[in-house]
Amino acid sequence: MTSATVVPDSWPWAREYWKPSSPCRDLEKAAALILAEMERHDRATARQGDKNSS
Repeated sequence: MTSATVVPDSWPWAREYWKPSSPCRDLEKAAALILAEMERHDRATARQGDKNSS
C-alpha cells in the first residue's frame, strides 16, 4: 500500500481488501453486480414456474 492510499477508519474489513479505483471502474463493478442479481432473480423465477407447472 502506498503512502497516498489511506484506508478510512470506517472501513469495516481488513486493510488488504481496500482497493480504491476510478469512478468509471466503480460503475463497471456496480453494473456487474446488478446484472448478476437480475440473472439470479430470473433463475429463481424460472424455478418457481417449474414448481407451479407440476
